[in-house]
Amino acid sequence: MTQPPVDSGVFPGSGAPARAKTLAKAKHPFADAEYQARLKNARQALDALGADSLMIFDGGNISYLCGYMGESSYVPQALVIDPRETFPNLYMRRQDEPAGMHFSFMPNDHVFGYPEALIGHPEKSPFSFIFDAVVAQGLTSVAMEFDSMSGETLKFVEAHYPNLRLVDASGLIHRLRLIKS
Repeated sequence: MTQPPVDSGVFPGSGAPARAKTLAKAKHPFADAEYQARLKNARQALDALGADSLMIFDGGNISYLCGYMGESSYVPQALVIDPRETFPNLYMRRQDEPAGMHFSFMPNDHVFGYPEALIGHPEKSPFSFIFDAVVAQGLTSVAMEFDSMSGETLKFVEAHYPNLRLVDASGLIHRLRLIKS
């Protein structure tokens, strides 16, 4: 797993806090095996889309796949599933990173907080941090929930990552959630 740099090269020397090495996990409503089964189903659905990764923005879908329940409507958060990896990566605002580590079922080194300086920046975006990490992992196509992002955000991603093929995965996880285990 490729870990993004602390500041993603965007704001070096911002004094970002060090990542927590250990943080206790919350008791989850489902066993880890249930989350792994859900991820397996998502990976199989991803195969049909022909993309090499899946990016989830909808808070309910993130919770369904990894247990993290801290939905945010004003700053981006994303769960990125790389089928080559056992665990997905969860990206969120840096101040929310400890909650992501505590409440998700994944190991803590799969939870990343983006720098606060990206929020409200006129030229960069928290999506820069997330998509820089995707590109750094060598992924070339991303299936993502177009219906969970603004048109402005989609334009930003298309303009800043022209070599990344974007595939609409709207409704994909919602459909998987209809099938109960």
